[in-house]
Amino acid sequence: MSYVLLVAVSLMAEETVETPQPTYPAQALEVVRQTNAYRAQHGLPALEIDPTLMQCAQAWSYEMTRSGFRHSRGGSAYRPSNASENIAMGSYNATATMRQWIGSGGHRANMLGSHSKIGVGCYKNCWTQQFSGAGRGATVVYTGGQRSTYSRRRGLFRRRR
Repeated sequence: MSYVLLVAVSLMAEETVETPQPTYPAQALEVVRQTNAYRAQHGLPALEIDPTLMQCAQAWSYEMTRSGFRHSRGGSAYRPSNASENIAMGSYNATATMRQWIGSGGHRANMLGSHSKIGVGCYKNCWTQQFSGAGRGATVVYTGGQRSTYSRRRGLFRRRR
């Protein structure tokens, strides 16, 4: 009696699964680039893109096309003491929008402030720049006019009443 030993070998190629990176409008990224170049001209460090600020700024730019030109409630997506917001309307490109902000003392001060994070949104001819420091713990976030709490520790949003 003879036995045949069959051995199945599975050579599975190792799969690389990449975490999808958020995609942002090219014009918004151009504003970030120009803002950081402007800060560098003044000896200041570059600002880091914050995904939450980017999302909130984009939502606010869209909201302004629907409900009118005004600052978001609270002035920024984040509400630590070190937060500010620039908005603009009328321009359809990053360079013209940056010229408007640089030409205004208050907007220029926001861009040169002691922030570490930035979010930029653009929709049609509405632009939003939101700045923040490195806030800790729970932070109030404004997205599309809805008030929520974002916890960095838990990485989640909770609707606030």
